[in-house]
Amino acid sequence: MRGKVARQIREKFVKGITPAYAGKSCSASVDANLLITPIYSSWPYIYGPYNMAKRYGMNRTVTETETLWAGAPWNNPLFYASLNGVEQKLCFFKYRMYFEYTDKVNGIGLRHAVIVPFSTNETLLCCIEANILKAQPDYATAVEYMNEWLDASKGDGRYGYPETLTEDKIVDFYEGVGYTPIPVTDETKRTVKKHLNPCFSFVNKKQENMIHCLLQMRRIETIHDGSRWMDVKRYGIEITHNRGGMDPIVLTKDDPRRAFQLPQDVIEAGLEANPR
Repeated sequence: MRGKVARQIREKFVKGITPAYAGKSCSASVDANLLITPIYSSWPYIYGPYNMAKRYGMNRTVTETETLWAGAPWNNPLFYASLNGVEQKLCFFKYRMYFEYTDKVNGIGLRHAVIVPFSTNETLLCCIEANILKAQPDYATAVEYMNEWLDASKGDGRYGYPETLTEDKIVDFYEGVGYTPIPVTDETKRTVKKHLNPCFSFVNKKQENMIHCLLQMRRIETIHDGSRWMDVKRYGIEITHNRGGMDPIVLTKDDPRRAFQLPQDVIEAGLEANPR
């Protein structure tokens, strides 16, 4: 059964995420997109390479130390080697804005975006995670799927191609990376490796390092999606939000703000609010 599912994933998995270069990463014509959904959103403007909403952007420091340009065991950049934007806000062109005029004379209307809630790309990463976390971890299959993901995520070769991963290469790389301190008082200390505090225990350091690799892949695959929050919650990752001239905001693993607040009308109806 596992082999059948794997073959089905491979058949649907796009060979190289090159459609993203042409603005088709959210297109129904891309086999890897299992579901696409239009939404009302200004997000393409907010995260995009525009001189606005910079406080919500992915700045160069984070890009170089934690996300798209950070060091990785596969060494060479993938499809996102070239980014756009300003120093405080770099982006990969993943989503496009679609404007619906409700009044063409006055030039007003509604902003739309198209998102991909389910894709074979992300499903493959779920398979990797499942194999790593099995009662008897299947690292060989996990690494095989990781290389499948890398092969599909490689760029056009201008910056080289990703190196083939092995179990030893993954473990050695993350063993050589320090944990990001909390709070982050020195931006140069940011790394791709976070202290993980899941509700279970890792069987050994190898399993933890394999998860570090998987989480780095997920952070790349789901960039600009908002999906990182799910990994932050699942693995109890602590976050520092630095603010110029102000004390940093630290979200610890037990911070009650990790739970969304109930709607105000629900609270007013008598249900106790989540603690803050």
